[in-house]
Order: sequence, then C-alpha cells, then structure tokens
Amino acid sequence: MKTSFIKNIIVKNIYKIAKSIKSILFPLSLPSPEDLFPNTEKLYPIHPETVATPEVKQMHLARCLDAIHSDHYTVPPIHTVHLSKVIYAPRYGRIYTESGKPINTRINKAIHLYSFKSNKILDFITKANIDFTDTSHFVSRTEISQSKKIPGVCSTIMLIGRLENNQPGKGTLNHYHTLIDRVPRLYLLNQPAYENIDEIKLLYPIEPSTKERFFIERLAPKNVKISVVENLDSIYLIDKLIYPTLMSNQDCGYLPSAYVEYFRDKVLPKRESKKVNRIFISRSKAKKRKIINEDELFEALKPYGFKKYFLEDMPLESEIELFYDADYVVGSFGAGLTNIIFADQTKVLEIFPNHYAYTHYYYLSKSLKHTYGYYHGIEEKHSVATREEMTGNVDFQVDVRVNVSEVIERLLELENQHQLRCSLG
Repeated sequence: MKTSFIKNIIVKNIYKIAKSIKSILFPLSLPSPEDLFPNTEKLYPIHPETVATPEVKQMHLARCLDAIHSDHYTVPPIHTVHLSKVIYAPRYGRIYTESGKPINTRINKAIHLYSFKSNKILDFITKANIDFTDTSHFVSRTEISQSKKIPGVCSTIMLIGRLENNQPGKGTLNHYHTLIDRVPRLYLLNQPAYENIDEIKLLYPIEPSTKERFFIERLAPKNVKISVVENLDSIYLIDKLIYPTLMSNQDCGYLPSAYVEYFRDKVLPKRESKKVNRIFISRSKAKKRKIINEDELFEALKPYGFKKYFLEDMPLESEIELFYDADYVVGSFGAGLTNIIFADQTKVLEIFPNHYAYTHYYYLSKSLKHTYGYYHGIEEKHSVATREEMTGNVDFQVDVRVNVSEVIERLLELENQHQLRCSLG
C-alpha cells in the first residue's frame, strides 16, 4: 500500500522531480574554448543575419522556448575554432583539454552534466528511466596517459550523446539532427584558410550511414576524408582540431542564407521546381505522435490533390525529388518535416499534438522562405506537464486527434496567406 502510494506521488510529480535533478546535475554551461584557450584562433565565415519573426509572438510556446519568444531572430556567432592538443572521447562525442577538462563546444546555452552529486540520484534516474542524452563522460588521468595520438589536422561534426551498443543514442542521428545540426557544419570547412591543408580527418566514432556519406560527398571540401576511429572506447589525443560550431540554436531550425544557397547548389536537382506535389506525411508507422483519425483526414485532403507518403520507406534521393517539387506539405511535428529543406518556397502546415507549439520547423521555413502555418490537434492522452514544467518535447509523445474541417480551413487560410505574400513580392 505504501509502495503504491509513493509510486503514485512520483508519477504525478515526475516532471518536477526530473527538473530538480537536472538542475543539480546540469549547470548552465561548461567552460568555452575561449575560456580554456584564450589565444585560440577563430574564423567567422557567416555574416551577421537578423530576420523578422512576428509570428512567434502569436504562438503558445513551452517555457523552455522563452529565450526565442521574440519578434526577431539573429543568427548566432557561427565560426570554426582551432584547438591544439585536445582529448577526444568518441563514444560520448566529447572534447576535453589535455588535462581532462570538458569543453563546451556549443554556441547556445545547452544543459550539460557537469558533476555527479549523488550516486543515489543517478540510480533514481536509471530506475525511473529518465533519459538525459546530453551527458558528459569524464576522462581520468589514467585514460589520458593511455590515449592514442591522432596526427595531422582533424575535425568532427558529431553531436554530444552516448553511443549504446555501438549505435547512436536516442535522437542524435535522426533526420532533423543530421540535416540541421550536423551536415551544415561541413560548410564551415569550406574556407580559403583550409584549402592548402592536404587532409582534414573527419572523425567518426562508427561507420557513417549511407545518408551521412551522401551529404559529406556533396557538402565537404575535397580534402576532408572520413576517418573512423579504431576503438570506440579508446581516448584519443588530437594534435590539431578544427571545430565547427552548430549553425542554429536549440529548438530552432533557422539556417543562414549563405548556407541555404550553398546547400541548394550542391544537393538539389539542376532544374526548376515543378511545384506539383501535395504531400501528406503519414506517421501511422511511427511509435508516437500518430494522428488517430489519419484516414479521415487524408480522405478530406484527397480532393485537394494530396497524396500520402511513408517517408521511412523512401530512399533519400526519392525524398529529395519529391519535396523539391512540393506545392504543399502537411504533417505532424516530427523529423519528416525536415524534408522541407529540399523544397522551393512551398506551403507548410504543421500539426501539433496539443496546445503547445515548438519552433523547429517554423524557423526552418523562415530561412527557406516557405509559407508556414500550424494547427493544434487534440491529444488522446492528457499529459501531466504544465507549460512551466515542459523542458523538452516530452509532452509531444502522445497521439493526436484532429478536427478535419478545421485542418481544411487552416489549409485554405494558408493558401490565401501564400497568395498575399506573392503579391507583395
């Protein structure tokens, strides 16, 4: 009886408990390269860029997005930083000083695990199945003394996150993170200062996927060569590291115009977009965020020329061709919407599973000059988290039911919005 009572209290307050634990374990920042290497060289190939985002003020955002709840967005200071004699832990995607201090290699204020306060808290995290994927691994002096040296010039575009069973951690290699967080950093290696370097080793903890190789071949300069480490669990001493920062802030898919132009030139078909495809992205095969009445919604969309697509079954090249010719894209919040990066000034309607909005694809649409709209569905299972307690997309795991007539109405509004944009130039 007592065990059941305690369990119910924990379940009811799990988000508050997790938030408290996270505040203890995760400080707001780690030392930056500038803090640890005050004389390090940096190159800034991306010019400052600010864009108006008045629509954000109309969105009902979770509290964790308050930092970008503004009527304008400014691209962060994107750059490469040159580091010497640093430690690389491939399993965790972490960079350390030669003495073992972890380096914050992000440009935004992400939350990181900095120090362990209590083994009991860590045990609780494990038993409660709370997933903190963005954790540090601390290297010991013994590990550093046994580190293997990697000579020459290296770089990495891997995200921080533990590899489990020699596979990427949850979310670190999904379609969104690949196209928004990782491969754009290859652009930063295309600088005159690096042209005369014979070889830049692009460090990988495991063999890159076919998708990753596709983009590396097209976006990386010719002197960048994939280099898979010999042992995932070894610690490596890197002689020289060119570290490219992320191009976008957390929960924000905005990509700088210089990169968008470069990406389109290197990846997209060499022809005009036909703008004939009206795409409905199905999540019926997904484990979460499915539209319960998807069939009903699709039947209502069919008279408007929409076709249903299961993107998980499509080769990457087919996805590129499909979205390059997109006229409309309708889909639930999820990685499939990342494919609007291949489209040419299309119309995007994003369906959220509850009354909160996330801004990943709003900002991506803004950078691509798409016409963006959104609709809030009705979640099938009530979530216990409030706006103040939401610190991630944990509230977005539920399935959703939509009011079909309201979605169609929102779609027609989006068409009018697009026509108005076109008339104003």
